[in-house]
Amino acid sequence: MSNLRMLRDRILVLPIERKLSDIIEVKNTEKFNLGTVISCGPGKEIAGKVHPMDVKVGDTVRYGEFVFPEYRHNGIVYNIVQEADIAAIVEQEQEVA
Repeated sequence: MSNLRMLRDRILVLPIERKLSDIIEVKNTEKFNLGTVISCGPGKEIAGKVHPMDVKVGDTVRYGEFVFPEYRHNGIVYNIVQEADIAAIVEQEQEVA
């Protein structure tokens, strides 16, 4: 990964593709996209104060079905999204004993 530093409330997301088998790969075409946060800016500035991001590197997120700017590096395509376009952080389910 190159040293791409995101600014303001921009987030670099690696889309997660669903794999149905070893032969067929299907791109995620659900209403919301699923991806992993690779890099994020410091947050949005409002009235001279920076409001920190709710997401962090490594989070799995669901984000809108819009056309986002793409960043390509070493054959991998990333999406650049704004924090407002992220609908949810996917949290790991914990096993109940």
